[in-house]
Amino acid sequence: MGSAVSPIIFAVGALSGQTCPDAARLTEGFEGPMAHVRYLADDALAGRDPGNDGERCAGDYIAARFAEAGLQAAGEGGSWFQAFEVRTGSRLVAGNVASIGGESAAVLDGWVPFGFSASASAES
Repeated sequence: MGSAVSPIIFAVGALSGQTCPDAARLTEGFEGPMAHVRYLADDALAGRDPGNDGERCAGDYIAARFAEAGLQAAGEGGSWFQAFEVRTGSRLVAGNVASIGGESAAVLDGWVPFGFSASASAES
């Protein structure tokens, strides 16, 4: 199994041009920490997967709350954000098989590799 490792810039909403959900509308009736949980857990953020608009909106929201609290950004160039690589999936290739005790099973025949699985071989 091959894997795809994509560089993801964590939460750079200002660069993406998307419109984020209105925090005031999503948190109406909530205060303090529950208001933050309500916004960050809302379906409008589409799960906050790395690289999607929901992830960028969540990052922008958190950065704004940090700034409002008087914290100072310590990222590159005074940013709140830091770049890092995220394994975003795996590619199945010919020959993927699991063998245990001499018994073999092809992919989807009782096993499925995780999207963050690395390529490897193991023997007992």
